[in-house]
Amino acid sequence: MDLAAINLESDVVEAQLAAYADHHDRASTAIKSALAALQAGQMVVDLRTVFHEAMFEVRERRDTTYEHAREHGGTVRTTLARATRTTPSVAIAPAHHAGHQLRLTVRGSGDLIFQSGVWQLRVPQTVRTAGTRRVLDRWVERVPETPAYIRKQPGDLLLWEASWTSVPRSEFDPALLEHLDGWLYLVREVWDLTDVERGVLA
Repeated sequence: MDLAAINLESDVVEAQLAAYADHHDRASTAIKSALAALQAGQMVVDLRTVFHEAMFEVRERRDTTYEHAREHGGTVRTTLARATRTTPSVAIAPAHHAGHQLRLTVRGSGDLIFQSGVWQLRVPQTVRTAGTRRVLDRWVERVPETPAYIRKQPGDLLLWEASWTSVPRSEFDPALLEHLDGWLYLVREVWDLTDVERGVLA
């Protein structure tokens, strides 16, 4: 999975760690945790950015103004363009909800609402769609299992590439997330399933 990770130069990380050294409020503690993880070479993501990027896909577009040129021996120019997706390409749920059904509500405001049992996560205004703030659509996806060697802690979230159908994906490339604060998450594990694992866990 290609995640939009936070990248900071090592000297910036060191300077910020020094600046926050004497601060112990909740936000400062979370910032120091994220900086320490970056310093240790771990990946940190902002879920708002992850879901914003997950609402786009690259599509090939033909420039129709070149149709006449093509018909007369010329070439048609093809460009790549970012298009808005109906649903995000990724899903998120508590890691211990494996096998549960995850529901996604996409609102006209651009909000994404993920629900599994009583758990809910609202990602605000990923991509604003035209029209009102009404509910545009609802989708379902099965929360995948994780291999036994992946150590989960209470509160961890699972982020995976989703197909948003009533049929579970046969392939996925999940990531295990640990909450730091706000929208910051430490990526604790990323793994590829073998065919054997996929046959049992997916």
